[in-house]
Amino acid sequence: MNCEIFKQNIAELFDESVASGGEQSAIQREMLEHIETCADCKALYEEFCYTMDVLTPSVNAEPSVEFSRRLSERIEKATPKRKSLHRVLYRVGGAVASVAAMFLVVINLLPATPAKASSGYFGKAAAKLNQAQSLFMRISMRTMPAENFDFLDPTAEFVEHTVQRVGEAWRVDKGDRVMFGDGGQWWQWVESWNNGWTGYGVPSVLVDLMVNPQKLMQFEKSLAEADLGVIYETRNEGGLTFVTVTSPALGDWLESNYMYMSSILESDSRREYAFDRRTKELIAASVYVLYGTEEEKVLTVDQIIYNAPIMSADVARLPEGIEFVEPLNANSGARFVGISARQAAVKVFEAMKIWDVEVLREGIPFVDVERLRDDYEGVTILEVKDAVRSGLYVGYFVPMKVQYRNGKSEELMVAMRNDTPSGGWIVDGGI
Repeated sequence: MNCEIFKQNIAELFDESVASGGEQSAIQREMLEHIETCADCKALYEEFCYTMDVLTPSVNAEPSVEFSRRLSERIEKATPKRKSLHRVLYRVGGAVASVAAMFLVVINLLPATPAKASSGYFGKAAAKLNQAQSLFMRISMRTMPAENFDFLDPTAEFVEHTVQRVGEAWRVDKGDRVMFGDGGQWWQWVESWNNGWTGYGVPSVLVDLMVNPQKLMQFEKSLAEADLGVIYETRNEGGLTFVTVTSPALGDWLESNYMYMSSILESDSRREYAFDRRTKELIAASVYVLYGTEEEKVLTVDQIIYNAPIMSADVARLPEGIEFVEPLNANSGARFVGISARQAAVKVFEAMKIWDVEVLREGIPFVDVERLRDDYEGVTILEVKDAVRSGLYVGYFVPMKVQYRNGKSEELMVAMRNDTPSGGWIVDGGI
């Protein structure tokens, strides 16, 4: 066993025999022994595990009424006559920083289900993507050029993303917002804001899947092998095989649906993949979400080039004149430690009222607070409610109503997170 063989066969470690503690194959045993002595391959395996946990979170909640209606209609049209149809909620393990949820509507399928056939396409596609020395993709998504990569707006125009990966280095560029990673650290910046951030690990669920589509294929393979009744449809056209997966939104919606339909993963979706029947390679993909009562295409993978001629220097290029900060490492004081998200949000806005720069720099560490001064100095809190969780977000949202010094009032959902080294809260969005 060596690192190259390990990388080519990493999907083997996510088969049911390893996950359930059953009998392991020879190659699985060799791979598990290999990661005991190879830090690089162990890190790669742990990164795959993280992404699988993200995609299969654990909190129970109800699918949207509209999704359930559409799912029932699909089942009614596609299912032969039988005595009964059972639906249950199926709980699966994993979390996004301990906060997430997903539900799968489980139905009794006849043995001749497309799910098992689909798993073969996903597994072979994952292997092909994993073996590629470099990868180039063009992806179009309904969003805004400067918004977060996970942000979705089904009413917006398509924004083109270019994705490049060579070795451990990768780059995702959507015009105004760009992100680069070297396999450990990542850098992200918005050119129109002249602001940049840096950090370590997985920067974004969607970015991770764009850069490592083999992880998405492996997740779909595992889901199909479980044969849980997520709806699968397959068809052949020319030299292509199309596999369609229909599933509800991921997320914890028990307290609030604020993030519902705000990202691909937090939307009721239908995912369609196209595979080359000869090479077994993934060559295109589309994602549809339910917007209102209609399906809306929100993402397409328009082009995939395997082993593309990519220059590492181009991937690693950073902009000039931007100072990168580490937002999750910036909060080291005691002002925002040991209090609730609601209390932390109030502390930030009280500091805005008198414009206490020291407090604001601790509570909003990822932006030059002077940029906010014209809008927020003198702001008054009119109402603040208890913090709630919503969707896949790692922290909490604090509903607030504030009044600006010009007399205008506004309702806000202030995003607060405390997964910082100090455990202190920071404002992550909503202002």
